[in-house]
Amino acid sequence: MSITTRTGDGGTTGLVRGKRVRKSGIREAVLGTVDELTSFLGLARAVGLPGELAESVRRTQEELFMLGAEVASMPEDISRLKHRIGHSHVKRLEDVMSRIQERVPMPKNFIVPGDTRAGSILDLARAIARRLERKGVESYDQGDFDNPFILKYLNRLSDALYTMARLADFMKKGSAEWPYPRPW
Repeated sequence: MSITTRTGDGGTTGLVRGKRVRKSGIREAVLGTVDELTSFLGLARAVGLPGELAESVRRTQEELFMLGAEVASMPEDISRLKHRIGHSHVKRLEDVMSRIQERVPMPKNFIVPGDTRAGSILDLARAIARRLERKGVESYDQGDFDNPFILKYLNRLSDALYTMARLADFMKKGSAEWPYPRPW
């Protein structure tokens, strides 16, 4: 089976269950940005995040796949999804942020990314997450999806990635040993 289907040659793409839509739509911009963000999070893991942080980033990638499947579904197909973004996913991001902030001093001024490779990639992921949130709000407003937890999740995501980037920088710049109890 070839990966090239040629079905998108006319400027359309398929949603879940096969409905064809224009690639220029805002929903498709959301889905493309989810893909971009997920890939950058994979890059962050590949450069060597500590185990617990790598696991949290991996979990975020999995949640982004869930979010993408929901956005790519037509209203009549939502009930077929096994998993949807909900309160527990928003809470997980909040819990990650709280645990990191208890142990890592958050800067009191602007951060210029670049102190560490992993932190810089997570900062780039944070910027992509902010764009994803703006596109997500626009897609929600035009009725592409109706789950308000997606908007809450996207709102928390850039903050969570910011704290994760600070943790990555802190751990790389500090001593080889993590000086505090693990945040997870």
